[in-house]
Amino acid sequence: MLRKHMEPSGQLVGVDLSAMMLKRAQSKRIYTETHQAEALVWLRDSFVPSGRRADLITAIELFLYFGAVERLFDGIRTSLQHGGLFVASFESLEDVSARGGAVTAEDHERGYVIRPSGRWAHTMAYLAAAADKAGLELVASRQDVVLRQEFGLPEKGHLILCRRGHGPPKASDKAAADSVHSEA
Repeated sequence: MLRKHMEPSGQLVGVDLSAMMLKRAQSKRIYTETHQAEALVWLRDSFVPSGRRADLITAIELFLYFGAVERLFDGIRTSLQHGGLFVASFESLEDVSARGGAVTAEDHERGYVIRPSGRWAHTMAYLAAAADKAGLELVASRQDVVLRQEFGLPEKGHLILCRRGHGPPKASDKAAADSVHSEA
């Protein structure tokens, strides 16, 4: 879907831990590069040092593996060119509550919780605050989006679209990039 909206000379890079997912991606013949790695570590260790910056970073079904996202958002900001976009999906802490899951007041205040599935769920308020802290402008968001079907039930979550601004970062880019390693 992205490839048909890109400039002919544009690059589409796929990064995943799973060799099987990369094989599926390569079979589509739309990627200019694929890399088997943890995405944020690859950005820090390979992409950013190369001097490249992304126009767009998508992270669909990635953040369900992370609780706190502040340092990760810092690393993504570092990897984007000024004006670059970041699109991501998140499982919804509100959906956990709506299904009768055990969510405490502290979980709501913190903004994220680990689910019985082992995946993390986040509040929209927490994501908006983390984006702002990282110097990412929240351009658009959607809540109660059905991310997928799981055991015949809709799994709801959030989608966010952020833009890296032209202003100074809220933390130095080097410190942001270095901090990704401690989370990965």
